[in-house]
Amino acid sequence: MAGWKRFGASVALTAFVVAQTVMIRMSRDSSGNLPYNPAAATFLNELIKLIVSFSIWWIYDKDSDYNGLAGITVQSVLYFSVPGLIYAIQNSLVFYALCFLEPPTFQVFASLKIITTAILFRVILIKVLTIVQWAALVQLFLSMVVTKMGSLLHRDRLEERRDLLIGA
Repeated sequence: MAGWKRFGASVALTAFVVAQTVMIRMSRDSSGNLPYNPAAATFLNELIKLIVSFSIWWIYDKDSDYNGLAGITVQSVLYFSVPGLIYAIQNSLVFYALCFLEPPTFQVFASLKIITTAILFRVILIKVLTIVQWAALVQLFLSMVVTKMGSLLHRDRLEERRDLLIGA
């Protein structure tokens, strides 16, 4: 049962990340600008997640003796606010990045955080990565290179076609 939950969560997360990218890209106006405030969109997104999370907790766990708030201190709030702030900044930057990158390029380069996390995991936490994990990281890096090179080659071909049409 846990395997199906993990699979379902992975599929849902993938669908939401792809949908976010496509929706942001498609919501741009004809000049390429976003017709709304990205900070407000990020805030509303986080507010919706909070409401959904609270609702699920209320429906499934409201009768529990543990309310989830036991042991919260100012120090623990500060401890978790740093990654939360970084997460909020990263979510805001997604809107701006999609103004300059095509969605496939954005998705591949968004995977760069996996590579940096793995390197930090290895260097700071001194954890050993398996051969399969290193191979996956190399494969991810090569996919980023191929995607970027493909977009550069496509851009060159477009310029060549334009030159042929113009007669230059």
